[in-house]
Amino acid sequence: MKSRSRSLLAVFFVFFLDNFGFALAFPIMSPIMLDPNYHFFSPEISSTLRNILLGVVLGSFPLGQFFGAPIIGDMADSFGRRRLFLLTVTGTAIGFFLSAFAIYIENYLFLLVVRFLSGLVAGNLSICLAAVVDLSETEEKKRKNFSWISTIAGVSWVISILINGLLANPKLSKFFSPSLPFWICGVLLLVSVIFILRWYEDIYIPEKKDKIDLKKGFREIGMAFANRELRMVFVVALFWYVSSFILLQWVSPYFIKIYKASQLDVTLLLIAIGVAWTLGSCVINVWLAKFVDTPQLFTWSTFMMFLALLVVPFYLEIWFLYTAASISCLFASIGWANLNNIVSLAGKVSEQGKLMGINQAMAAMSEVIAPILGGFLVFVSYSLIFYASALFAFIAFLLMYIEKKHFVERSHK
Repeated sequence: MKSRSRSLLAVFFVFFLDNFGFALAFPIMSPIMLDPNYHFFSPEISSTLRNILLGVVLGSFPLGQFFGAPIIGDMADSFGRRRLFLLTVTGTAIGFFLSAFAIYIENYLFLLVVRFLSGLVAGNLSICLAAVVDLSETEEKKRKNFSWISTIAGVSWVISILINGLLANPKLSKFFSPSLPFWICGVLLLVSVIFILRWYEDIYIPEKKDKIDLKKGFREIGMAFANRELRMVFVVALFWYVSSFILLQWVSPYFIKIYKASQLDVTLLLIAIGVAWTLGSCVINVWLAKFVDTPQLFTWSTFMMFLALLVVPFYLEIWFLYTAASISCLFASIGWANLNNIVSLAGKVSEQGKLMGINQAMAAMSEVIAPILGGFLVFVSYSLIFYASALFAFIAFLLMYIEKKHFVERSHK
């Protein structure tokens, strides 16, 4: 029991740092790409083109994840979680160091390439989720641990936005810069390697160790989509992730453009979103899980997320945007915790790494779609971004509602 608890703590710590690093891009990338005072682009580049290039650089990391996550997830099933943790955490740390250097020299092309290569080895999330399944002795504990994962996502988001929003601001200190948080995150990830070595013990023992096959992960995606049940799970996941990432990636540029928000305003908005996510995960989701099964919780939290997204682009007072965006993320946090459990229920214990790898690939694909789609929608209207987000949430809800009975039966089994 003690070994299992220590292993869970190690997983939670790695996930905390992984999401901490994920949140870095939101308070930092938008200002340095959109502000002409930074020299990533020539001064004559228009604000519209800057938004598109911002979308491309935000999408480069998840594009790498899309190619890397299925392979890493499958390797975690074949070689064990611990070995792959050491590989992905070390690779991600190196990626942060290189990203910091690219930002320091203000080289857009180098940053684009580095973020893509970093994404290739960033499979921490899928391994964390698979490890949570391994370490959960019962279905009830698994739901509780997924709630903890979602809670940690909110807490790490708030801390990352708060700390890095300050450390990236050179006006506060001559030692602060947009590259500093990336250097710090790289160091912390290397520290987490010690936690893995000392605390994490593999509960899951691979049945056999396959040879490394770089094409196998993509064959597994093809096989998953050939299976009707798995196809529906991952199609729902894809639409849900696109909706969520449109909100997360474009709420800051929207706030800056429409409300003329300052860096402090953006930081406070992102903190409010993180607090709402944490509240939804550790309080509301945990309470509702006592009365409502996983598929029902996901279905109706997604519907409420859809309704909240519809009102985000109403141009009223700043407090209204804070409230609407926060409520959207509150329901998104409930949805994400239960979506992970739905994915887990779709396969056997020996398939959890593969399933979570495909799940992360769907999330990564969504992270690519969201910034590029948003970059083109701003040509017409910034408000369209959030109506598109609401549309994707509604499609995810509709598909899940149609198949809800099947998923409810599976969760009861």
